[in-house]
Amino acid sequence: MEIMRPPTQHTEQQEERHSCAWLLHGLNTKPEKMSALQEYLRKYTQSSSVGILAGHHPDRMPNEVISASQWKSEFSSQWNNAISDCTKPNDKRIFVGYSLGALVALSLLDGSFGIQSPTHMVLIAPALKLRKKVAIVKAISWLPFGALPSLNHRDYRARNWTSLSAYDALFDLNNAWKKDAWKISGTIPTLVFLAKYDELVDSQNLAEKVKDFPLWKTIWISNEASTLKPAYHHLMIDEASAGIDSWTRMKSHIDQLLNENLEKTELKYKSGE
Repeated sequence: MEIMRPPTQHTEQQEERHSCAWLLHGLNTKPEKMSALQEYLRKYTQSSSVGILAGHHPDRMPNEVISASQWKSEFSSQWNNAISDCTKPNDKRIFVGYSLGALVALSLLDGSFGIQSPTHMVLIAPALKLRKKVAIVKAISWLPFGALPSLNHRDYRARNWTSLSAYDALFDLNNAWKKDAWKISGTIPTLVFLAKYDELVDSQNLAEKVKDFPLWKTIWISNEASTLKPAYHHLMIDEASAGIDSWTRMKSHIDQLLNENLEKTELKYKSGE
């Protein structure tokens, strides 16, 4: 005789699930320019916030000395604070990193800082593989003082000059990341937005590496329709910089990544759809 069991009673606490998002800017990019993505993510999260790294505070000296370890420490403390309400196994911890922001995050996912990993990532023009021409800057980045004019769009740059110590910290992170690449980050469902003609990132080389990870998906973005003058291919973090059609595509792919049916989402990623 079949024994009838009463339906399982789920408490409100058991069913409760939190989602947190944290976003991080690129090198010499105003943190507030991540606000369009932050606002879009609000429909998926109970909390979303934007981090800020040394060298990007408007009220500090433009020639402050910066190090990779400093950026790592700042990331760790700000990330832990941002996800403090999303630490349970079923919670979502969403990280969105642009350029330098993506590099800092992945440099910490080797377990060295003991941070809790994101459950989903969105990486925009991540500074993981740099073009050879960037080596020109690397040749002088070791100098303790000095700065170079920012090549970022004037409306998006945090400062008119980028310190050599900031570049040196960027190269330190890039070198360290290459030694311990993909340890944990390759196991996280991730979107990688790339531009074919990115001025700084070797997008083609990076796209080949991404193919090694079934939970990572490359999305090629053209921002030729950007309303910014001049257009900057490395910059695609809102409608103005990406162009309206590309911005719509980016949001659509983010929707797929963050769909509540995680099993379905992961299957799509594995099949390369």
